[in-house]
Amino acid sequence: LSDCAASAGPAGVILSTSSTTMSVIVQQVLLNMGILSTRRPQQDGCWHVHTLGHSTKLFREQVGFGLQRKADRLNEYIDSHEWFKVEPDGD
Repeated sequence: LSDCAASAGPAGVILSTSSTTMSVIVQQVLLNMGILSTRRPQQDGCWHVHTLGHSTKLFREQVGFGLQRKADRLNEYIDSHEWFKVEPDGD
């Protein structure tokens, strides 16, 4: 499903579907894997299930892309972000 209906890029991972039911199921399946996402209707009647931030790392590990070009774009997104605030030692 991710290879056919999802893309990765500067906005994270976005799965697009015209089915309201499919968008709800996909979001629930992702949440069951600990992957947070938002689900938003688009003006063309489609739904976007959008994953960004730290959840994209979980997406890569648990779902991923079989298509190398999509996997590369996801890796570029992940590598271009800092996820955790670095805190100084108490020393």
